[in-house]
Amino acid sequence: MADSTPPPGLPPYIIVFGPSANCTLDLCPLEYSVYRYRPSLPANIVFIVLYALALLVHAYLGFRWKQIWFMVCVILGCLVEIVGYIGRIIMHGNPFLFAGFMTQIGKVPPLLLPRKRKKKEMMKKVMIFFFLKKKSRLKDVEY
Repeated sequence: MADSTPPPGLPPYIIVFGPSANCTLDLCPLEYSVYRYRPSLPANIVFIVLYALALLVHAYLGFRWKQIWFMVCVILGCLVEIVGYIGRIIMHGNPFLFAGFMTQIGKVPPLLLPRKRKKKEMMKKVMIFFFLKKKSRLKDVEY
């Protein structure tokens, strides 16, 4: 639904979904939320615990068997899943909360992203690092 038109039966000042949503369980029926239900709090906590356990087991086995790249990939996957379930826990309290939905689907909040200028500076430093590393390989110099 667009932000400009409220669902039928709601006052015109109600915004159901989006960054400026002002719906709560007191104002809007649950059927107007994104999922049309409240995410289960116990189930989401169980899944967070299971993914945290999998993360710890893979970290241990990755170091033990020296499979660092596989371990890093699995740990990152577990962390992304944990963040998604945290978003669902946030949506349990208010199923209309846009920040909880965006967290649940894996979007990083904009405040955590580097600014454009910082991003350009960071990319410049990365390119210089790889250029210098390539040059040092030609001269048989290791860092």
